[in-house]
Amino acid sequence: MVRSRPSRRGRQPAGQGRDDDAYAGQPVGAPRGCGSRRKGESFTVARERCVIQRALGDDSRFERRSGKFVHEIAGITSRVADDRLALFAASATDEFRELFDFLVSMQLYSIVPSELRRLQPPDAGDVLREDGANAAAVLKRLQDGDNDRYERVCSLLGAAVPGIQGAQHKSFGGQFETVEFRQDVGQKHPWTFDALNVSDGTLRMLGLLLAVYQLGPVSVLGIEEPEATVHPAVTEQILEVLRDASRLRQVLVTTHSPDLLDFAGIDEGWLRVVTNPQNATLIAPLSETSRDAVRHHLFTTGELMRSGELTGDTEGATERANQLRLFGPIDAARIAAD
Repeated sequence: MVRSRPSRRGRQPAGQGRDDDAYAGQPVGAPRGCGSRRKGESFTVARERCVIQRALGDDSRFERRSGKFVHEIAGITSRVADDRLALFAASATDEFRELFDFLVSMQLYSIVPSELRRLQPPDAGDVLREDGANAAAVLKRLQDGDNDRYERVCSLLGAAVPGIQGAQHKSFGGQFETVEFRQDVGQKHPWTFDALNVSDGTLRMLGLLLAVYQLGPVSVLGIEEPEATVHPAVTEQILEVLRDASRLRQVLVTTHSPDLLDFAGIDEGWLRVVTNPQNATLIAPLSETSRDAVRHHLFTTGELMRSGELTGDTEGATERANQLRLFGPIDAARIAAD
């Protein structure tokens, strides 16, 4: 969970907290609270606490308040700047490395077709950038490193965009690179088109497929509005791709599409309603009223969304959020005064 207050461009959120569980049977870890305070135009970490709980063995923890360690990081002596998290330093130890690696490998995407159209500078292609700006390099790494997965991307792209037979990396003298598409135009050989001459929907679909099937490490995959600029007939295929991805990792999707909600196979228990009461983001499961309407086949979730009647259990979500106490007893007035 991330909580923040609206801020001016270039400023950091006023406060953040996370509560993450590792896989079953593995150590469970969470930075239990992290608050920040503004000092002039910069931010300093007011409090940071991290606890690794294990089924067998001792717990590992550290805590820092106002730049000073209340509980030291076992095994290392570290001096951490006031505007940096100590978890980075703690990742040098075996106890905290797994948690750090999990958090930094969370990948959130909002594919921007115009970024895929640009000539891109050479890149290692380890991880797709959040807007898809290094798609050519990621595609090349996929083609060189796992041909079966590369062929799957080409096959799915062709199924979504009629006539497309595949896509491949194209270099311009080693200074720039782009994606080249092969398309059947009814002649003996397919024609080739650079990304500059391809539709937004095709580029977004390629970006989505690369986000899902890239070779780089991804612990949690987030996709913003995967249906945007894509033909409605392709929406079901997008969902199947995302469900395939969910076999290996957690997948989070944001959408404003009622059609996306109405596809078979989407369980109402997966859905969360996002609202912004009093400038705070509240994420809640469906309210009992919305659940009853869906269960008794009075309305679909998509129909409720179209009519503005899809509501969340805000009271329950607020109560559960308060029970987490991610930030602990931080005195906001004292921090502001400092």
